[in-house]
Amino acid sequence: PQAGSTLSISLCEKSLLNSVHCDWASVSAGPTWRSFEVSLKSPPPVGFRIAPRPPVALSLSNGSFGSRVEVTGLSLVDGQDELLGNGSFRHGLDRWFVTSDVHLAWRVLDTPLQVAFEQGALGVLAWLALGVAAIAVALRSSPPAAMTAAFVAAMVGFLAVGSFDSLLDSPRIILLVGLIGAVGWRSANRVAMPKSGQASPQIRATMRSRNSRL
Repeated sequence: PQAGSTLSISLCEKSLLNSVHCDWASVSAGPTWRSFEVSLKSPPPVGFRIAPRPPVALSLSNGSFGSRVEVTGLSLVDGQDELLGNGSFRHGLDRWFVTSDVHLAWRVLDTPLQVAFEQGALGVLAWLALGVAAIAVALRSSPPAAMTAAFVAAMVGFLAVGSFDSLLDSPRIILLVGLIGAVGWRSANRVAMPKSGQASPQIRATMRSRNSRL
């Protein structure tokens, strides 16, 4: 609806967070509807790879912050084959994913508030119970003190920083938190093995009891 806006179109390979091997095009947008057509090159294959090729995504972005660009009737054609699903948005946002490049526009900057917004009260209780239980198990455990201190410091640091930032909006950070929790939990539940040739107190008590009966 505003004059002077620009619609950018890209065809890229998608990794978890980034777009690579992109081909870009742009068209000007004005206050009236008009048709446009651009040519984009498909990302070239990269040598020999064992894993399957990453997915290719068509992306649209508005290059003029504060303006709005409306699109409909999109089509991505390779020869005679239509490659784009739901280009008319007849089924809402099915097969589309909406993001924002304006970093602070969507960040809550408070992890508990972020969890409450995304997962509700049950999500807050679940994360709180998980954190408290992990720290409690670590404090009651019998691994070396350095391991316990490192694990508790990591959890406390995560909670402290999470009070002033959104930490669960990146799959990598969520995976890191999960791995630290799993390692700390496993370390906290290890039972110290008796030294060679030395029976545990339970075994010694059983042996004394059997000897007394004999």
